[in-house]
Amino acid sequence: MLWDTVITSGNNYGYIGRNMIMDYYAANTPHRRTRHNEGSDQVLLPGSWRSVDAHPMTLACECFVDEVAVKIKKDPLELRLQWLSNAVTATKSDNANSKSGSGSSHQVKERQALLKNVLHQVRKYSGWDKALGANRGKGISLSYFYGTYVSQVAYISYRKNKVSIDKIVCVVDCGLVINPNFVESQIEGSIIWSLSAVINPSIKVVAGRVVQSNFHDYPAAMRA
Repeated sequence: MLWDTVITSGNNYGYIGRNMIMDYYAANTPHRRTRHNEGSDQVLLPGSWRSVDAHPMTLACECFVDEVAVKIKKDPLELRLQWLSNAVTATKSDNANSKSGSGSSHQVKERQALLKNVLHQVRKYSGWDKALGANRGKGISLSYFYGTYVSQVAYISYRKNKVSIDKIVCVVDCGLVINPNFVESQIEGSIIWSLSAVINPSIKVVAGRVVQSNFHDYPAAMRA
């Protein structure tokens, strides 16, 4: 199996995303290639989005994992656990990797363990293994960026030609928390804006300028 990761960024934005989740899924995969593609035709620069490049890269990687799970008919949560359980051995490049940001084999093992932990927790609190009723679906995601580990399960339903988001369960391991209210607000706000990006029409750019200006023409997702 060849892991061929292609990261596209705008000019003068050459960050390759060494901390992205795929680094830990494929940590011990010998047949692996990572390429960086400079794109000059981007309308919105990465800085226009909160978290810059973390969320689009994670979205692409997690969609890929789900596509593999469907192809081989395997539970997507189990597939993530399987890939994260691959043994990681020390290499001569550990020191170089540590300096460049990708992490030594010890760091990779530690992060894999923390990623598996949030997966186990979200399985427990979301009721992932329970059977779903008619016209209902669920999806799972896993993310790591700058010391924070996140897994979410989304439950949706389809009725009368309409998709509804019934519930989202989120497990976060961000280390020491000083004020839990700040963490809850951060995560809840991120979920709301992510749903808003999915539900709302796309941002329009005319003559180099974004048309939408505030909540009246790009409203945040709200409870029905």
